[in-house]
Amino acid sequence: SNSVNLGFEPQWVIIKASSNTSSTDRWVILDNIRGIVSNGDDERLEADYAGAAVNAGGITLTPSGFYLESNNEYNSSGATYIYMAIRRGPMQTPTSTSSVFAINNRNSTGSSIDITSNFPVDWFFTKTRDDTYGFQQLSRLQGSGVRLGFYGTFAEQTDPNFEFDHNNKVVAGSDSSIGINRSGDNNIDYMFRRAPNFFEVVTYNGNNTSGRTITHNLGVVPEMIWIKNRGYSGGEDWAVYHKNLNGGTDPEDYYLKINANSSESNNDGNFNDTAPTSTVFTVGSDRRVNGNVADGNRYIAYLFATLAGISKVGGFSHTNGSSTDVDCGFSSG
Repeated sequence: SNSVNLGFEPQWVIIKASSNTSSTDRWVILDNIRGIVSNGDDERLEADYAGAAVNAGGITLTPSGFYLESNNEYNSSGATYIYMAIRRGPMQTPTSTSSVFAINNRNSTGSSIDITSNFPVDWFFTKTRDDTYGFQQLSRLQGSGVRLGFYGTFAEQTDPNFEFDHNNKVVAGSDSSIGINRSGDNNIDYMFRRAPNFFEVVTYNGNNTSGRTITHNLGVVPEMIWIKNRGYSGGEDWAVYHKNLNGGTDPEDYYLKINANSSESNNDGNFNDTAPTSTVFTVGSDRRVNGNVADGNRYIAYLFATLAGISKVGGFSHTNGSSTDVDCGFSSG
């Protein structure tokens, strides 16, 4: 098997061939701050070589370890390997909103700008407040220079002017057309860090099999899940699970679309009529969530949960002509 089960998702890996070595079988070092891209080239350093970092095919992280993507110097037929891996953090439930979420309001310049937070950003999305360009998002597991939109069905797109820069920066470069950093615009930015009981991101390749379970590290039952087919060139809708769909009765039978204002629909092809658990969520065989990877169907999923004092996932009913108070439980007194 090309999968390595660690029992956790790593943030740092070093790999070396211990047999059948050749002059190219180096000590390869990968980490998730420089970027370990799901199904893409990883920036790697080599402990036994003084050269600069290079981008080459590598590994894809999973909630329980990693798998080797292609036949390369750390996945050669007949060779054996040694490795060491360090677990991704944080491992404790956050106690401060500012350690996992930030909002930034900025005047866009059209020139490269660093957007910073006080934590490593795992998910970033932005919207110009001055025009009709939709939200653009960047996820660390997708890799720098790759964006998705909430408002459309299109697959992820390459954008070298939109990337993560090391630890706690997002760089918005020159942008004149899609509302990320267009000169004269006013942008609002939202930044998330993955953390137990709060927010999680998972990538996976589709297999077109109903009832497939996807492992996650949220640590609790997800109360809302957003899934996007990021690889299918023809484009697909977002699929959203929320615990309050259908009034909270069998919500796993229903779904919403982020990219459309339509109401909830009953469809077992999305979440297979199966409620998520604290370790897995289940998908059907619909191309929105689990088409065959041979057709380019690769996915990213965002998982959310209620964390007392920090986040709340819920629902409410409203009567026209009256006000509605929604208590998120955040008030201090």
